[in-house]
Amino acid sequence: MQKLVDEIHRTYQQGQDKAMDQEKSIG
Repeated sequence: MQKLVDEIHRTYQQGQDKAMDQEKSIG
């Protein structure tokens, strides 16, 4: 169970990082 949570959290974090990168390139 914990492993699944870690996996989701990591995927979510990667998505956040990508979104921030896009915002930087736009702004």
